[in-house]
Amino acid sequence: HLMTQQDSHVLESLGSIVSPVLVIVGGDDEPFLAGAHYMAEKIPSATLEVIDGAQHAPNITHADQFNELVIGFLRQVEPGDAEGA
Repeated sequence: HLMTQQDSHVLESLGSIVSPVLVIVGGDDEPFLAGAHYMAEKIPSATLEVIDGAQHAPNITHADQFNELVIGFLRQVEPGDAEGA
């Protein structure tokens, strides 16, 4: 049930996202790996991070690594990186 939707509206709109996006997924989160890769490929400003050995809740099971990725991403994002910001 990869990214189950009622229609294609959400999937088709991914390319219109202009804000920097961080997609984090657990390397062992089989049901969501393909969806995370798909989103990261479709969103022009996306960064994909895969946490090896993590499943569906890397923010809990791998909190230090997760937080490091988020903080690093936020440090790279400059105010005004999104169009119209």
